[in-house]
Amino acid sequence: MRLLLDILIVLASLLCATLVSGYVIGRLINRLLSSEQDARLAGTIKSGVVGVGKYIGWLERFLILCFIFIGYYQGIGFILAAKSILRYGEIKSDDDRRFAEYVIVGTLLSFVFAIVIGLAMRRLLGMPLTV
Repeated sequence: MRLLLDILIVLASLLCATLVSGYVIGRLINRLLSSEQDARLAGTIKSGVVGVGKYIGWLERFLILCFIFIGYYQGIGFILAAKSILRYGEIKSDDDRRFAEYVIVGTLLSFVFAIVIGLAMRRLLGMPLTV
């Protein structure tokens, strides 16, 4: 019975960390982009590969959850550093800076959701929060 409960906790955590938090983050970001000034930026964001940001978010939250599950908290820093390095070259003009701010807000929200859900999962599974 305990094994089934543990499996349900892990599956619910994965669902919350990927799909549910992705929906919430998307709503929050859309609210940030609702001003007329950001309408052009929203068009730029949507003109990219459709849905790729969503899939990147799902993947990064999944990886964070896995790192927290196995107690490898350093992996979270690795993901953040890798994402920062990849985005660094894109900041050239004011529009690029606005886009970078959008990415930073989305990334930080994503990390916060994944870390909170991951720590809650460890707690519910009876695992220590520290390694």
